[in-house]
Formats: sequence, structure tokens, C-alpha cells
Amino acid sequence: MKEVDIKHLSKLANIELEREEEKKLQEDLNKIIKHIRQIQEVEVRQTPNTTHLSVEALPFRDDKKEKPLSVKEVLSNTKEQYKNHFTINRMINEDNT
Repeated sequence: MKEVDIKHLSKLANIELEREEEKKLQEDLNKIIKHIRQIQEVEVRQTPNTTHLSVEALPFRDDKKEKPLSVKEVLSNTKEQYKNHFTINRMINEDNT
């Protein structure tokens, strides 16, 4: 990995940086690149691929058919309702903005 050109990056990002900011960002990026190089040195060819951090099996519960909730029970925790429906605040104005 070569050193990142901060001036070029700031131009691509369309941001203006003071000289001190450029210097600080260059130091930070150099630290990040150094860390990435260390990670790249780790031997992983013999490590099996994993899909989960834990090898424990997740517990499953049996699906059970239960009595459905009544409309009154479903709406019991809502502040406002209209004709057996939840109501929410308007999110779009009449002019769609």
C-alpha cells in the first residue's frame, strides 16, 4: 500500500482542509494503513470459514397454534385509533412534500 495523498482525497471529497488538518489526517491514515498491514500478515489459510461467531445452536421453539388476539386487545396500547385501526401522524403533506 502506498501513502494516501490527502490533497487528492480532499479534492475528490470537495472539502477544503487547513494545513494542520491535512497533517493530522495523514497521520491518522498512516496509522490505519499500518494496522491493515499487520492484519494482512495474519495466516488464515488453515482457518475454516465461519458464518457465525458462536458455535452453539440457537434454541428453537415449536410453533403452536394459539387463540388470536381480539381487536380490542390489539388496540389496547395505542393512544389513538379510528374504526378499529391504528392511527399515526401524517407523514406526507397534501402537496407530497
